[in-house]
Amino acid sequence: QMELLARALEPGGAADSDAVARWIGAELPAVVESDWRPATISPEAFATLAARAYPLHPTALVALPYLFRRLAQNERSLFAYLASHEPFGFQEFLRRHAPGDTVRLADLFDYLAANFQGRLYASLRARLITETLERLEQAADKLGPLERDVLKTVGLINWLAEVSPLSAAEPELYAALVAPNRPPARVGEALERLRKPSLVVFRRYNRTYAVWQGSDV
Repeated sequence: QMELLARALEPGGAADSDAVARWIGAELPAVVESDWRPATISPEAFATLAARAYPLHPTALVALPYLFRRLAQNERSLFAYLASHEPFGFQEFLRRHAPGDTVRLADLFDYLAANFQGRLYASLRARLITETLERLEQAADKLGPLERDVLKTVGLINWLAEVSPLSAAEPELYAALVAPNRPPARVGEALERLRKPSLVVFRRYNRTYAVWQGSDV
């Protein structure tokens, strides 16, 4: 399915080509070296696939098929996401963002919450999403954009864990969140600011982060 997504996306001209080249040099290596890369794909093949799938961030490229699997939908839904004008969908992202920006996990969280929350409630699969939304609302006046993105990223990975090998370990969170305007140190500080009020918790037994649900230890 990642290959299908990559085939459906073609860079749109010189501006996009320049943006892809800068992004490949700045961000792609850390993702390729992390556990985001499927074990069945070589680093070189994954790097090539991820570059073809721009403007999907490589972590979003990996997560999207699992997202629709978790929703019990088929691969047609992947193409519906790319083509639709739903709130927080791909076409809206293209309208609102400049070349060089990428669709990240926080964007997928917003898309999921805006378009599928009712269906998730009906199927009793909404808990981790609603818990994350509650934490975002609970601390709305205390969280900056980066903290909100970190919380959404952790929440989405937690929700996908039932159908995927993805985990919110620190290296994978850094790979998903680091950008030219938010270096690793800033991401680490944001994680710590979320830990202090227990908006997220660090689970020492498997060294991953989770959105606090009231029963974590």
